[in-house]
Amino acid sequence: RGSHRGTGASSGMVVGCRMSLATLLMATVTSMAAAASGWVTGTWTTGYWDCCKPSCAWQGKGKVSKPVDSCDNQTGEILSNANEESVCHGGRAATCTSNKPFMVNRNLSLGFAAVAVSGKHGLTGDVNCGQCYELKFTDEVHSDGKWSWGGSHSDLVGKRMVIQVTNIGYDVSGDHSFDLMIPGAGQGVFTSGCTKQFPGYSTGDFDCDNRHGGCSNISGCSRLPPVMQDACRWRYEWLQWLEKAGKTNNPYVDFRRVKCPQLLTQVSGSVPDDDGADFPDCSSGWCESPASGEDSNTAIIVLLVCVACICCAACAVWLWWRCLSKCERAVRADSTQVPVDAAGSEAQNASLSGTPVAAMSQAAGNADEAPGIAQVPCPAAQLAAQVAAEDMHHARAHVCERFAAQP
Repeated sequence: RGSHRGTGASSGMVVGCRMSLATLLMATVTSMAAAASGWVTGTWTTGYWDCCKPSCAWQGKGKVSKPVDSCDNQTGEILSNANEESVCHGGRAATCTSNKPFMVNRNLSLGFAAVAVSGKHGLTGDVNCGQCYELKFTDEVHSDGKWSWGGSHSDLVGKRMVIQVTNIGYDVSGDHSFDLMIPGAGQGVFTSGCTKQFPGYSTGDFDCDNRHGGCSNISGCSRLPPVMQDACRWRYEWLQWLEKAGKTNNPYVDFRRVKCPQLLTQVSGSVPDDDGADFPDCSSGWCESPASGEDSNTAIIVLLVCVACICCAACAVWLWWRCLSKCERAVRADSTQVPVDAAGSEAQNASLSGTPVAAMSQAAGNADEAPGIAQVPCPAAQLAAQVAAEDMHHARAHVCERFAAQP
């Protein structure tokens, strides 16, 4: 969405309980890990291209090696004078066409963006000039309380983009974090710059006559100058703009500060002064966490995950042991032991002598026999398991009756 640029100098119960605790623990670990790794969540992005001189191309913006480059609107050459006025205000300084987005691989793209001037995400505008951020596209959608719309196409969710801040947007605030520089995505309120940089084209050619939102399909890219058409198509082929069911449209992202890849700084000509080892390195085509021993974030995350895994494993082992022990005791108590009245035990044993019960009992041995307990062999346990749903006392009586009746 085209926007205003700054172009000047400004049991079941037990198991459920354990599962709930485990779920809560993992959620807490995930939240703490995200915070420890520096990710900011719940923000959304737009797109624009107005050809104006980027705000970060002026002197005194951010703490950088030099202002970002701007280009002569007539020759396309990089200007050496950072104080040259913007083409959108009668000067010669315009956005360099090299500031367009490009794909590194199917899961990663690089590019440039205007940054918010305020919001809970901590971005403040000019101070962020030259800094690089890794954006991770999420599946959140926009909602006004009644209707939901937009967000990332399913094929975009999980993909990442690393951008360098080259501009600021006074209308980019709140949960709106970045305005990505994409040819054909809308010129916003500044509609004079592109026609001055590319004579022979009409204002509507640069955004399909849609100032805020730009071209709605890839065919509109053919209206742009040839040097910008590939980046316009990137919006549909990689970002999946309006591909299906109104998605992608102003997608949500999580983002974090990263070390600027040379592929970006070589284009912009600007490197942040603090772009050291404290930030994840994206130069390899994927953003890797710092290897420096001074950064303890990775160690904290690993420790939290390990503690969570150990706790979950301990709970699982404890529950397994409890269930096993309870089942074993139940089988022994309800199926393998038949109480006999102490006074009539001798008569009972005598009456059963010569029966299969007696033979099996003798074979099983009486090492563990307690006073007043007649040992019942393993078949009785099987029979008792079949009638486990019956009352405990009826089950024991049933066992004795069945075996006593055998020939």
